[in-house]
Amino acid sequence: MSIWAIAWRSVRQRGLASILTIASMALGVALVVLVLSIHGVVTESFRSNSTLGYHLIAGARGGSLQLTLNSVFYLSRPVENVPYEYYLAFRTAEQRRPELQRSIAYRSVRAAEDARELALAGSLGIGGGLQQWLLDEAAAQATRAESTPLGLDQPGMFSNLTGLAIPLCLGDYFREYRVVGTTPDLFDKLVFDPERNRTYTFSEGRNFVTFSEENGYFECVVGHSVARAAGVKIGDRINPVHGDPNDPNAHEHAQSFKVVGILSPTGTPNDRAVFANMEGFFLINDHANPVDERETTPSEEDEELIDLLGSDPPARRAAMPEVRDVAWRPDAELIRGEDAASTDPYAFEPLPIEQREVTSILVLADDELTGGDMAAIHISNMINAGVLEGTLKWSTYRPIRAQRSAQACQPVMEIERLFQTVVEPIQSLLLVLTTMICVVSGISILVSMYNSMSERRAEIAVMRALGANRETIMAIVLFEAVILAAIGGAFGWLGAHTVNVFASPLIEDRTGVSLGFLSIVPAELMLLPGLFILAVLVGLYPAFSAYRTDVSKSLGK
Repeated sequence: MSIWAIAWRSVRQRGLASILTIASMALGVALVVLVLSIHGVVTESFRSNSTLGYHLIAGARGGSLQLTLNSVFYLSRPVENVPYEYYLAFRTAEQRRPELQRSIAYRSVRAAEDARELALAGSLGIGGGLQQWLLDEAAAQATRAESTPLGLDQPGMFSNLTGLAIPLCLGDYFREYRVVGTTPDLFDKLVFDPERNRTYTFSEGRNFVTFSEENGYFECVVGHSVARAAGVKIGDRINPVHGDPNDPNAHEHAQSFKVVGILSPTGTPNDRAVFANMEGFFLINDHANPVDERETTPSEEDEELIDLLGSDPPARRAAMPEVRDVAWRPDAELIRGEDAASTDPYAFEPLPIEQREVTSILVLADDELTGGDMAAIHISNMINAGVLEGTLKWSTYRPIRAQRSAQACQPVMEIERLFQTVVEPIQSLLLVLTTMICVVSGISILVSMYNSMSERRAEIAVMRALGANRETIMAIVLFEAVILAAIGGAFGWLGAHTVNVFASPLIEDRTGVSLGFLSIVPAELMLLPGLFILAVLVGLYPAFSAYRTDVSKSLGK
């Protein structure tokens, strides 16, 4: 009979003690494997999401880590918003022009010119005094516009170093998931995994568009985890909730977004968010930033003029350029108030830039000479030095309080710093604790085998009398320890990976990382030699005890 067979028979003879020892070892190994799995999940989640195809994040000045957690993982609350003009600083002249033409300042300039032409032509049919007053007001408005150049033909200050800029607007929720206002570029142009050239795809439907004939500005896309957990389907409508859904002051918006696409699984935080067209996000009630009231509140003379001009919209708009589309427009009040849930795609028009703010801007830097990394460092240094605020051409309708300071951070560095200073020490501590549990389990093997030595001395003496030498007896005892450790380790590994399978849906919803039964962390490969060494170490003392057994004394008992 082989030594292994003798050792296995000895383990079976001490059934209850062997089962308890195996259970102790299995528990220790299972805890070690689970901690290693958690370590792998956290590492994969942080590091795979640290570079989602962009180099830096620009947002309101405050904590750079908080800005990163908000923009990358949609965690924590946004620090603050920044004016929309910051986003335009990363756009080319061609991209900026149509947005600036929708500004209140630009419309004021055009309306002043129209008012002057109407007054000169006498088309309003009003008296000479009022006509002269219109000419004076139009001239004053034109002078004021000239004092604040709009820069229609000028590129943004960072456009030559920017390959792609994507704004994010946060603050609303769908159930417990973030609703993110953004542009179609997030899914059309962004390569979220540059190493493997992975782009966003849709398991169902399509990407939202800026404006569609069917849904206007109110289309959205939902992440894979959101669709699965909330049962969202193509064609459903989502009403965002303003504020944290756990806050008693949170309220549901009347305006809804139609789901036109469901993202394929990406393993990123975007699986757990709803992405709404930014133009529609701005048009939701309470999302418009108020403009400077000094520029938009009609004076007593303006009110008299309004009464004289009557209800003719072109005449009103020409004579009152300051308040066009902002504070004195009955249809605007209707759209954003009682009729906020209107489904007519043409019932809305984009919000002027003076009333827009964004939470952050994802910037993919691009420089033909120095490369994206160097360009990102240059942009970040300039923004953090305050250059952005000092060179933007602000509209006179942008409140001074909205001209907040901005900051830029590189998410890779922030996430690595968080991982190294917080996550890794905690994981290392957990790994040490679970390893100690394995050591305690190994000691239980030692205690169990040592206690059995007094009962087995006669058995050992018989084996010696039949010709077994001391080294063979010692080997049998060591093999018993290895068998107990191996069986306990196998059950522990199987149990831990079974737990991973059942916990995988929850883990994927929370982190975007999927776990399968055979999802093995590289560190697990060290378990086999580690258990072997532990078994040999704890088996040495009982083996030496068996080695020193006195045959003559043991046979006489």
